[in-house]
Amino acid sequence: NQDPALHPFDRAREYARAVVATKLDRIFAKPFIGALDGHKDAVFCMSTVRSKNLPFISGSCDGELKVWDLAQRKCFWSVAAHNGFVRGVAPDQSGKTFYSCGDDKLIKQWALEPNSLNLEDLTPINTIVSPNSLTGIDHHWVDSQFATSGDVVTIWDSARSASLHTYKWGADSILCVKFNPAEACLLASSGSDRGVCLYDLRAPVPMRKFILSMNSNKIAWNPQEPFNFVLANEDHNVYSFDMRNLDK
Repeated sequence: NQDPALHPFDRAREYARAVVATKLDRIFAKPFIGALDGHKDAVFCMSTVRSKNLPFISGSCDGELKVWDLAQRKCFWSVAAHNGFVRGVAPDQSGKTFYSCGDDKLIKQWALEPNSLNLEDLTPINTIVSPNSLTGIDHHWVDSQFATSGDVVTIWDSARSASLHTYKWGADSILCVKFNPAEACLLASSGSDRGVCLYDLRAPVPMRKFILSMNSNKIAWNPQEPFNFVLANEDHNVYSFDMRNLDK
């Protein structure tokens, strides 16, 4: 029925549709913004500073770290940080330094804005030798603690060279680890046994573990709802879970 009396908001709906269509046209008109060129090998990991999203940190398969200025798309500084892959980078809670880990079982802390005038000869602020292999790293959102994944999930403190605690459930290695941004004591990891494990730093043992059909490569927490998280799986799907009901 085309009677205008039965559709009082017809013009408003058409206006909203036109605005949305115009915005989508502008978004998809030029999706490519720019490229950060400079790595000699494939980029394996990347991160931004949580408080301001600048600068941008990337690590490559040849052990090189680069810190970028996204506005100018230029490299601030770069350094050969590790022997082998750079497995992970994670900024600290202050946003002034960041951590990197690699195949050489070393955890290194770097300053985002080094005081050295010679940017070609940079040295880390701190270096920690891990007794286990390393596959990933993530920093606590509030405290000075950070976690690494590998043969086990290890909790570290920036002021100590020895680990605070280790978590292990099963014999398989851990692929990645991620802190919850809203509930800072919560931690999640995915393993090569297709399992996803949840931890609470206040408890000495893991909380819960469930198994998927294939491995999960990455974990992302919802920053506003601390009980929801998303898994990127090897079956080309993304799965969203509520930790209160993991059966669904």
